[in-house]
Amino acid sequence: MSHPHLVLGSIEKRVRWACYLALAALALIVWSLVQPAPLPVVGAMSVGQLFGTMSLGLFIYAILADLGPSLTRLRAKAAQTAAENTAAEDERKSG
Repeated sequence: MSHPHLVLGSIEKRVRWACYLALAALALIVWSLVQPAPLPVVGAMSVGQLFGTMSLGLFIYAILADLGPSLTRLRAKAAQTAAENTAAEDERKSG
């Protein structure tokens, strides 16, 4: 199992890259607004959209990676509670 500080470091790295890509996409969009020539507009519509989509994907991936351990603990706790409830119910029926 990986260490928590390594997982947090990779999550932080993903969020940083998501921010860098979002800023690059924003710069392309602003460039197309300031200089509305065909090349900046096409760049913003293709490369800018690609960077923005990659940014969103990295951000969602970071969120899911951050939630993973919490959801695993929650599932384990729910399974343990269900097993305890089943054991208590079986004990009542037999006793």
